[in-house]
Amino acid sequence: MIGDGDHPGRIEPSDRLVDAGRTPCCIGIASAGRDDGWPATDALEAIVLRQHGPDVHGAWSNHRIPSATRWIVESARTMCELVFTPGYLAGGSALTVRTNWAEGPFALVEKPPGC
Repeated sequence: MIGDGDHPGRIEPSDRLVDAGRTPCCIGIASAGRDDGWPATDALEAIVLRQHGPDVHGAWSNHRIPSATRWIVESARTMCELVFTPGYLAGGSALTVRTNWAEGPFALVEKPPGC
């Protein structure tokens, strides 16, 4: 059955990292040209797949269920939580949209890691 799991939207490991004074995520979603922002759609697809499994992801990506379906809306809310919760993103959401997707994870390899 499509979407038969119950998946919380809260990202507990991120909360624990923020509480410890660390930044859980560093990403960039900027790219050149008309396809700017595609990493954000890829991230949403990954969240849909993780929260609701391959049946929901496949149905959505093949246009058999609309984006307004509760499963997709729940995943979009989870993504918004990742992006807009203070402390979750290195530099915050404003920097994320200006950071090139290829440069976004650079902070992972800094000493100490930036996220």
